[in-house]
Amino acid sequence: MKLHNTVSAVLFAAVATASAAENQFWTKLGAEGKIFDNVTWKVEEENKFDEDHYIAEETLFMVDFKITDWLSIGIGDRVAQERKENTMFTGSGDSYKRVNDHYWQNENRPTIDVVFSHKINGWRFDDRVRFEWRDKDDGKTDYMRYRNRIRVRTPYKWTSLAISPYASWEFFIEDKPGLDSGDMFNRSRLQIGFSGKIGETLNPGVYYMVQHDKDGSWTPTSVWGFELTAKF
Repeated sequence: MKLHNTVSAVLFAAVATASAAENQFWTKLGAEGKIFDNVTWKVEEENKFDEDHYIAEETLFMVDFKITDWLSIGIGDRVAQERKENTMFTGSGDSYKRVNDHYWQNENRPTIDVVFSHKINGWRFDDRVRFEWRDKDDGKTDYMRYRNRIRVRTPYKWTSLAISPYASWEFFIEDKPGLDSGDMFNRSRLQIGFSGKIGETLNPGVYYMVQHDKDGSWTPTSVWGFELTAKF
């Protein structure tokens, strides 16, 4: 009963913030396969859109090592680019005109994942601790970001597609130069979704997420997402 109440509370909290000021749509395509029995490779390509623009692209390459039934460690690298608004003009008088309204900021992000997992009566819990080294091309000092995602997967599997609901919460802490200690915790994500299975290879999923970012005050963003992973 407690598990049902916890998941219901997460679902209600996410739906209650569905009127967030901005809406985005994210897609993720991935592939993974075994190198050895306890070693898996993974590739992911994620694209992000807001209501008007294509705003970000991220590509992840990772190798996961299964240490025990409850612990795995992943080592990888993420290459990202993000749209930044920056209107520029040139000329003067009648020749004065806008030459662009944005640029793309590139980032290399070496990543380490430590994932703890456990099953209780068919319910699967996992806690992913992620360390990211953020190396941007903005000329500023590189820095570390810590992320912690806690997720619960239900034991339910509906229809021949094995549709199963899940919920997660993730928070971000950045050790960025110049940030006050009170501003280092600057992002959280509350997510609900459904995963499934098509044949022996394809694993589709859809989700709704509310992301809160702190820049003085907390600003919410609604994210609707689609995922598709091929497992070999």
